[in-house]
Amino acid sequence: MREATFGRDPARRPAGRAQWRRLSRGLAAALVMLQLGAADPAGAQAPEPADPAVARLNHAGYARKRHCTAVAVAPRVALTAAHCLDGVPADEFHLLFGYARMGWAGEGRIGAVHPLGGDLAALCLVEPAPAVRPVGPPPRQGEPVRLVGYGRPRTHVQHPRTCAVLGRGGGRLGIDCPATQGDSGGPVIDREGRVVGILSRAGHADALAVGVPADAAAACGR
Repeated sequence: MREATFGRDPARRPAGRAQWRRLSRGLAAALVMLQLGAADPAGAQAPEPADPAVARLNHAGYARKRHCTAVAVAPRVALTAAHCLDGVPADEFHLLFGYARMGWAGEGRIGAVHPLGGDLAALCLVEPAPAVRPVGPPPRQGEPVRLVGYGRPRTHVQHPRTCAVLGRGGGRLGIDCPATQGDSGGPVIDREGRVVGILSRAGHADALAVGVPADAAAACGR
């Protein structure tokens, strides 16, 4: 009669070791890819570093669904779309500058709001923003610009898009950037890094922004 053998079968040990070696190599390769910021299997690249002058404008905290985008154009002045503030007291908003996946460069509270005409509002900050972008002159038709915002579905990272100016008139800019809910208030930035517009109306193929007055950075006084 064949004796019973307890414990691991010696003949199977080499195969087990080989599997562990393959698994270890796979984990090591995955770690290297993460450290190098390699693309994921779907081909999506790691997001760009967040712009610390651009903020996610939250109503009553980051966990709430309602939010817009804002940009600092002076240490204590941020611009956003006026419609983002409709029906909500200023002290119920909270800005997270450079917000990206639960981290941010700075926080901001709003002490006062100054309408600047049309769908544009200046937010007077209690604390200075961590970074600012200067205001630039109106762009020309066909000029390349960049739109930055926290639009859906990427509401926890900034979403920069490059597009062109379709036309301007009446204090507004048409741009061929797609935009979604949450992008409202986001800056339109020219090639020199200056804010030349604030997103007012989103669209699947193009969007509408309001122009920024040259003196917008002084809207809250000195």
